[in-house]
Amino acid sequence: MPSITVNFPRIIDESVIWQALKGIRHKVQLATKFGICYEDGKRCFRGDPSYVRACCLASLKRLDVDCIDLYYVHRIDTHVPIEITVSFKELSPNKGKISASV
Repeated sequence: MPSITVNFPRIIDESVIWQALKGIRHKVQLATKFGICYEDGKRCFRGDPSYVRACCLASLKRLDVDCIDLYYVHRIDTHVPIEITVSFKELSPNKGKISASV
């Protein structure tokens, strides 16, 4: 499987990539990240479970896929223990939303 890394600086780009995946989704490993948000015009980092879940579900919708192969933390939220951030119980592989996480 070819290794292609694509970084999308804006959320709108994620909603466009799904077009490239149509018909070849089974041939690619799809990775996306979470953790950076903007509140009141300032960049901040979030890792609380509700934010992680909302980001994952939003990515699934924008990418028009049922499962993300690799879902990872872009920036660590130092206010939330990492064990909490990565405890995606409702998103875990046995629930079918993500295959792996780091």
